[in-house]
Amino acid sequence: MRSYTAMLFAKHGMRLFASAIRDLSQELAEMSGLAENHAARVIDALVNGDPQIAREALDGDAALHSVQRSIDERVVALIAKRRPAAAGLQDVLGISGIASELACIGDLAKDIGKRIQTMNGDDLAGCSTLALRPMASAVLTQLRDVIDSLTRRDVEKALDVWAGDQEVDRLCALLSRELVGRMTRDPAAITCGIHLLFCAKNLERIGDHATNIAEIIYHMVKGQRLSAERPKGDAISLLAS
Repeated sequence: MRSYTAMLFAKHGMRLFASAIRDLSQELAEMSGLAENHAARVIDALVNGDPQIAREALDGDAALHSVQRSIDERVVALIAKRRPAAAGLQDVLGISGIASELACIGDLAKDIGKRIQTMNGDDLAGCSTLALRPMASAVLTQLRDVIDSLTRRDVEKALDVWAGDQEVDRLCALLSRELVGRMTRDPAAITCGIHLLFCAKNLERIGDHATNIAEIIYHMVKGQRLSAERPKGDAISLLAS
């Protein structure tokens, strides 16, 4: 009788844990949508030189961090109460890790938005002539694809994002080279150029966080970490080439 009762309690506990994981996954999906929208609007403001869009986009950062706090609190409570075993703990920590990466993406997008607002109209108009759009498009594609792979638990798509990080690095190096050249030729472009260099680096880091999420997805689904070294284009060496 005792063993049967214990079995019932164990099954009940498993159902409660599964329900909690579903709730956390739904909240993570909400946060993913917020992060994607926040980053997309800021990137749109950058490539089109629109400070008004940037100002409006900054409002999304608070909502993003609010969801992250809720996820963190629920993760801590779930671990303390249910004490999940290996596979369950892996899922819980994976959700927490992805939420942290999404929050970092939000912070980087917020910094880009703030920098857009410090540049004048002529500077922003000149953004359209830079190799900014290809890099911005690549980063946004990385972010959207990794969120889609998270929703579908699609390991192959996550691996595509992981492998694509090298292209983002290459585009960042090309854009940085162009900006440095412009500042060298025209000292009046230095202030704007420095802001845009930081924006380019932030875009590159958003790509890095998308790649981190891809690695976490792989670990959650496969139960093991990627053994291969991440393909990485070094911006400094590319600039020197």
